[in-house]
Amino acid sequence: MTNNEKRKEITDLLVALYNQLDPTGKNTAKFHSQTDKLTDSQFIALFTSIVNDPKKHLYLEIEAFVNEPDYETIEKAAYEIVGDEYCHLYDYIAMPHLSNDPNKPFYTKNKILTGYINMRRVQQLVNNKNHIPTSVGKRDPKTSQVTQESKAARVSDVEQFSLICQGNEKILKEMFGPRGGDPVMRDEMEHQIATTGSTNLEEMTDSKFNKTALNTANVIYTAAGLETDLITKNGILPRTVQNYDKEAKSIKRENIK
Repeated sequence: MTNNEKRKEITDLLVALYNQLDPTGKNTAKFHSQTDKLTDSQFIALFTSIVNDPKKHLYLEIEAFVNEPDYETIEKAAYEIVGDEYCHLYDYIAMPHLSNDPNKPFYTKNKILTGYINMRRVQQLVNNKNHIPTSVGKRDPKTSQVTQESKAARVSDVEQFSLICQGNEKILKEMFGPRGGDPVMRDEMEHQIATTGSTNLEEMTDSKFNKTALNTANVIYTAAGLETDLITKNGILPRTVQNYDKEAKSIKRENIK
């Protein structure tokens, strides 16, 4: 295969990939502006250096709210353009910490979405700048506050407003839900991960009656004679509302019979 034929094959593949991930065409245009001026030999030398150097990469430039690809787009591009032979988005994950024999680790029941991460940066965040809980298994039974590795973790008001401004409400829902003070959502999340290998916030029971920290604050305010709308309105206790809902459902079932 000549250099020109190799160049055409590489270009066609990358242009198809960029067009799939970025329908605006901005990344495709940038790719052409950087490579069209190269000779065939220069082009092949460039991509040979990229292949041989793990520190060199091809980048997809993303502008918030303009050309952000969703997961379905990434998955479609991976399998349709790159192909099953070279694309491994899902794989079984070894869990050696659960096995007594390091040579025979346990593996996940289902394949799980995998990807590359910068370990040094992640370790630095966890060790030195941890705000978000990373280990949520041990909690205080009354307040649902994390008590061990991540006991000092928190989502500050600045981080909260920043996530809201960026349109990342689902991250907050996770932080204040299954990874926060909602034991019901946490149990459902762990069950989903154990049985299917993934989890979905939309499939969890999201009720303010299950938020331990929120209910604790509501009790404290109520005991002090201060009315709030954290859980219920008009001074009605949460248990009263829940009992009313149960009675209403029971009456409805009886009427159906």
